[in-house]
Amino acid sequence: MYKVVAMSDAESESEYTDHSKSPILGRTLKPAKRRVRVRKRGSRKNKFQGTNRRRKYLCLAVAALAIICLLAVFISISDNNNTDNYRTSVREGATESTAFPRRKTKSIALLNFQRDKEPTFHNLRNNCSVTIWDAAQLEDSRSYDAIVINSTLDDILSGRELINVNPNDSLIIFGSDKPLQYSNSGNISLANSHLRIYDKIFSYSLKSDFIYQPFKIWRKNDSKIMSPNLQPEWDAPQANFTSQQLRNFRYESVLDSSPLALTILNGPCHVARKELIERITQNMDVHTYGECGEYSCGEDLCKYIPRSRGNKTYKFFLAFEEELCEDYVGESFFKALGFSLLPVVFGGANYTRFAPPNSYINARDYASIRELTEYLLYLDQNPEEHIKYFTWQEKYYLLETPYDFRDICEYLTNADKVKLELDALKATNTTIAGWLNENKCRPYELPEAWTS
Repeated sequence: MYKVVAMSDAESESEYTDHSKSPILGRTLKPAKRRVRVRKRGSRKNKFQGTNRRRKYLCLAVAALAIICLLAVFISISDNNNTDNYRTSVREGATESTAFPRRKTKSIALLNFQRDKEPTFHNLRNNCSVTIWDAAQLEDSRSYDAIVINSTLDDILSGRELINVNPNDSLIIFGSDKPLQYSNSGNISLANSHLRIYDKIFSYSLKSDFIYQPFKIWRKNDSKIMSPNLQPEWDAPQANFTSQQLRNFRYESVLDSSPLALTILNGPCHVARKELIERITQNMDVHTYGECGEYSCGEDLCKYIPRSRGNKTYKFFLAFEEELCEDYVGESFFKALGFSLLPVVFGGANYTRFAPPNSYINARDYASIRELTEYLLYLDQNPEEHIKYFTWQEKYYLLETPYDFRDICEYLTNADKVKLELDALKATNTTIAGWLNENKCRPYELPEAWTS
């Protein structure tokens, strides 16, 4: 007899069969595979493997990062050692090929910047960087390719500028934008030990290794720098304006009759220079500003040349230099050109090296002060003749470029290109003592014909 066992459909399907139909009675049945549980176990395994894989990649990334950091530290230490070896090898006379390659960006230190206004450095094109230091606070002079020392003669002779400078590590450059006067030539001999440390000269003199002239004149049609230059190639002066608009503008600016000139007389207050101004004022009105003048410049120290006083407009600027030195032209002369005043110059420079012909009047070209003042009065009464001194503005323009270190920067970068050794970089044909003797200024005296 058959025994009937009653069970639910769910129990039958889950425990005895893997399909929906009932099994054949009497057959030995194997337990069905638990698909749901198998799928869950497989999912956990995959998750476990994925987690392990991520952990493995993370460990590899951390290890790679650690290796990179170690390499960076090693390279940095190696670079420092190589740099020290390079400096040592240069001091010991090793050739550049055996020394460590120099930096692409050259570094320049400027010591003892004496002006209130922060300087701007033009035309370096990211090839050089400039840092301003006080000589007493200079840190690690070895980190600079060149050190420019803007000094006074007293400081040069004392050697105090060199307190933190090692001449074996950098190119040492003497800088001066004004003449340096001295009375006792014996001082130069005593200071030879200090003067020999300077390798190059960066000064107002056009015979210097690097020229320090903050004002330049450019030609408009080809953007060529025309001055300062020992042998400038100026175009012939124009007799008249080609631009009617510019001509009318200049004509209106000098039309009103006011024979008034101004000058800025800062120290030193030479007796001869003051006498020259007083002689001119006997024939025309002159206002003098500055330390040696009758009018104060105010806090700006005559930075901007006044255009008028009261109801009178200035037409002429008496650019009488502080010192009578070759190649020395003060800023006032160029500011007068920029403000469209007609400069009347008296100095020791050859002005054709600095400004176009027919852009100024040289007092030395006249036989007497009376003759000079009579010509100025003539120009005041004849605007058509007066404006001819401004026709140069159609061809040229004036640009101020203070502290232009471009020549120094190019010298340093070009030395890299040819792998020049530091000793060769320092080679010079001009000593500071020789430069001082060659550029000694003349006594401030008026021409003998003017005083007779």
